[in-house]
Amino acid sequence: QAPVQPRQTSPPSSPSPAAGRPGAMSFAAELGVRTRRAVEDSRRTVEEVLAQWKAEVFQVLMHFKVECGKQADARMDNATVVLCTMGSDWSATCRRGVNNAETLLKKDFFQQELEAHIHAMGFSAATVFNPEESPSIDAEYPPRSLVATVSWAVPDHDEAN
Repeated sequence: QAPVQPRQTSPPSSPSPAAGRPGAMSFAAELGVRTRRAVEDSRRTVEEVLAQWKAEVFQVLMHFKVECGKQADARMDNATVVLCTMGSDWSATCRRGVNNAETLLKKDFFQQELEAHIHAMGFSAATVFNPEESPSIDAEYPPRSLVATVSWAVPDHDEAN
């Protein structure tokens, strides 16, 4: 009597159709390559990402100017403005350079751009900061926000005319 063979629970492994063909890729490897191509084809270019971020910075600057204008109309020579609150997408990165070696975080980009633009506006004092990174700030600000504190010179009555 012949010995009883154990019952197989899965189909017997068959060689890959690519097996035996030199340089042939397995079907799974081909799918991996297709997936990578699809991701790369749908990925926005660095220029597209930076253009979007710059447009968002411009919107924040318009809000900043309106808020400073309100303070000036209220006879103030300074303003503290919550520029924006960083959303969950602010941990997004923009990769550039050789082999994507340089990675730019959206929050860092915003802070640098806003600082540069606000400092270029001619305020007598200007600071852009993230309150969570400034332990000396005791005021209450929304979590994950960027804040600007600015002041400007008020001309004498004779200078204004």
